[in-house]
Amino acid sequence: MKKKQLLILFGTILILFIVIALSVFANIPTSDEVNKDVSKSISTVKTPLPSAIMISSDNYVIEEKNFISQDIITEKNYVIEDSIIQLKYSNSTIKTSGITNDIYFDKDSNEYTFSSNDELISYSISNEAFVNSIQKYTGDYKELDKGKTSTLSEQDAIKYAKRIAREYFGDKLDLVEFDSITHDNETNIYYLYFYQNLGADKFIKGIYCYVSILPDGTVNHCSMDNYDELINFDSSLLDDITKEVIYTDLENKTRELYGDKLVDFEISDNIQLFNENGLYYFLVGVSSEVDFEGKGADGVYNDGGQIYRYDLSVK
Repeated sequence: MKKKQLLILFGTILILFIVIALSVFANIPTSDEVNKDVSKSISTVKTPLPSAIMISSDNYVIEEKNFISQDIITEKNYVIEDSIIQLKYSNSTIKTSGITNDIYFDKDSNEYTFSSNDELISYSISNEAFVNSIQKYTGDYKELDKGKTSTLSEQDAIKYAKRIAREYFGDKLDLVEFDSITHDNETNIYYLYFYQNLGADKFIKGIYCYVSILPDGTVNHCSMDNYDELINFDSSLLDDITKEVIYTDLENKTRELYGDKLVDFEISDNIQLFNENGLYYFLVGVSSEVDFEGKGADGVYNDGGQIYRYDLSVK
């Protein structure tokens, strides 16, 4: 699949989405991380907190179960921009949310993923098309000065991403706002991220749209993978939850965890909402510098990071 191929070839992404639970520390690009100086005093916050538990970053894995549906339509037509694309069924997945997605391929092995109500939520070009598109911009071609130089600008990439996402997802794109764009200097691929911002301070990321653009302007991947998982989320569950509330709680938990051994820590600004069988929660990562042996600067180590899960209860 396209997302797996990107990880294997270039050790990057995201992607996504999904993608998306292991992105707490770096899987998808984040805003600037918030540094917390341990010398600062802890503010007193009265806002009620959702329940929170610490999860091992080594053991936390979100799994999707693959299966072949016996009741599904094996062939169907998908219409986009007045073009009719014939698709053949491949397999289905069950997410941890309990929601089923169905995967189809066209005659050129491009991949289309549909939600449980038959709406497109992801598109990826084939591995062959991906390689053919970028090979003249990378690898041997580039080293032998026989390759092409990408003229695709950041602004063009943003324009293309918005256009193709609108074509695939229509009004659903109105739920998200442009957040960031990154560029891979080796492959000349642009990665673009759009998010729905939730919470009292709009600091929690909900539905997202992820698009990657190849150096020749080809759309490599375009997805709203978690749309069907979060579209029914009651945003009022986050009305009273502010950034200060969560950060103060995590500062308290970090100080309690390490005591006098704590040297410094930072809290990830990439906070993502998830759905697990109808229970909504968000994850926050904290990375700490700790003097485990009391040796001062020579004994300070990074703890590898902690992940905290905040479960949201129905009001």
